[in-house]
Amino acid sequence: MQHANFKLLDKISNKLTEKTIAVNGSDS
Repeated sequence: MQHANFKLLDKISNKLTEKTIAVNGSDS
């Protein structure tokens, strides 16, 4: 169960990172 939760967190953080990169990229 904990492993599945970690995978889910990893997916979410990856999406957040992509969003942040996209925002920063359009800003500069």
